[in-house]
Amino acid sequence: MRFDALLLVDCWDEDWIREKNGLHIRQFYGRVLDYVDMFSFVNVLFASGYEKTHPWFENHYPNHKYVRNIRDVKEVLHMNSSVLIGGAAWNYCLHHAPVSIQTLSDSGYHLYSHPEIVDTGMYDNNRVTHDDFKRDNVPWRKVYDFYYLQAGNIQNNTNTKGKPPADSL
Repeated sequence: MRFDALLLVDCWDEDWIREKNGLHIRQFYGRVLDYVDMFSFVNVLFASGYEKTHPWFENHYPNHKYVRNIRDVKEVLHMNSSVLIGGAAWNYCLHHAPVSIQTLSDSGYHLYSHPEIVDTGMYDNNRVTHDDFKRDNVPWRKVYDFYYLQAGNIQNNTNTKGKPPADSL
């Protein structure tokens, strides 16, 4: 399957991993690379607070681009693009960062994801499961092996707007 973009949110570099003692993160990054290798992408985007990600991703996708906000995304992708989104952390950055499930859907992008490419948090070994997608405030729909979110499908869902849930901080 071919996507218009792969977007990885907050996949931090080695310095961050060592500083935060997030050694399990390398296992997660390996799972992400194994999973996404099955697909092709027109664009590969990394979203984080600065223009740096783990070298595994930078080396695997040498023509990647960094995005910090929706305006940056719109410079690369047209509306109605299909985006496979993954990264960390499920209850925080993936749902509430400047480039997130919420902002991408609201901006007209069709999103796909899978538990293999999403982490619960950078400080624990817990994994996102199919049940997390089913219980999410975002109306994901199971399509083949993916969870799919139609563009604009959460614009009026007040449960996903604003601050992340207190238990995710």
